[in-house]
Amino acid sequence: MTRDARLNDGEMSPRMSVGEDMVTELRLRMAVLVLLVTHLAVGTNARDLYLAESCQGVATPCFDTVAAVVADLAATPGAAVVHIGRGSFGSLTCGYSGAYSDVTFRGRGRDASSFAMLDVLGTTSCSGLAFEDLSIQNDVRWIGDGDSTWRGASVFGDRYAWNQLCFGGAGGHHDLSGVRVVSRVRAQSVSNAALKADCGTFTVAGSDLAALPDSGSPAAPGEILVILAAGDATVNVSDSTVRASAKSVPLSGDVVGIRAGGASSVSVTSGIVSIGAGGTANHSVDAIALVTDTSSNAVITTTGLAAFNLRAPFGVPKRVVGSGIASLYQWQAGKYPPLAETETNVLVGGLDRYFEVDCSSSGNCGGGGTEPHWMEYDSNCAEPGGGPWFDVSVGSCRKVQ
Repeated sequence: MTRDARLNDGEMSPRMSVGEDMVTELRLRMAVLVLLVTHLAVGTNARDLYLAESCQGVATPCFDTVAAVVADLAATPGAAVVHIGRGSFGSLTCGYSGAYSDVTFRGRGRDASSFAMLDVLGTTSCSGLAFEDLSIQNDVRWIGDGDSTWRGASVFGDRYAWNQLCFGGAGGHHDLSGVRVVSRVRAQSVSNAALKADCGTFTVAGSDLAALPDSGSPAAPGEILVILAAGDATVNVSDSTVRASAKSVPLSGDVVGIRAGGASSVSVTSGIVSIGAGGTANHSVDAIALVTDTSSNAVITTTGLAAFNLRAPFGVPKRVVGSGIASLYQWQAGKYPPLAETETNVLVGGLDRYFEVDCSSSGNCGGGGTEPHWMEYDSNCAEPGGGPWFDVSVGSCRKVQ
């Protein structure tokens, strides 16, 4: 198979074959054990409040509007648990009409209790907030400082599901476990992302981060991303799925798993990055797993426990684009170097590797041999036709003649 034929096939075979939905469900189930512990996060001295569509038969103090709950929390500082009944409630705010800290908002399940939006002005005092077993239907906008924990929750947004802004603040720390964060990709000609962070620290475990166009998406949304990090934001991901799927939607950009710019840092220690690009025969769209912005000081790291699945039927699947990326990956064994022999598709620095199975004992891997040779990426290698690969088995750059 020629290099062009392999590129036109439009798919990079993943190191592991895993059902995407099954992986997502398994990782969310793993977070259940964490949920059993987090109900003890607020001390026994916390007072209880109730939010319900109707307070008839509900313990007191009970409120039937979000505004009344916020006013009570702001007027009575101290630890509290807000028990949220079934139903859809208005937007929850903190730091505008009133600030509060050390409050847990506990729903009846992510499909049972929901707020329209969460809008936090953390430059005042909104810290120690916890969100459990509920959903935010129309994005989280967190401005400045403040910290939060999330367990068994879902966050949706039309453009950004979670938008972390700075305005002079450090951004605080947000801990997500067993959480779904999903962009519906409804913004046209501009970027869409599940998690956009300009500052702060995010720890994401056993969660599902996704950018998935739906029936409300425009005909030509802008770049689709899952994680968009900038400024000095830090995002640490483990045991989670980072996924995007454009399907047949024509785009005015590519489909990207993780983009980092500024002085941001993103790490993926385990889980899967699964990106499916759409496009048409006349409009190519690339599927990119990891990319850093040009002239930035951004860093992206992944370990060997992070798997990749890229599909680009009308474009090019690219695992790594840009500098500042340290991503260990062992490609499938075969008769050819993985994917493409260009530096835009494999990692500069020697962390990509594979077994080539048709080499000779003298180091000729042009075909006809029977020996497997261990190859590591090396940008200093420039043998004619050999590409940027170092043949560890013979101790020299890869040769094909």
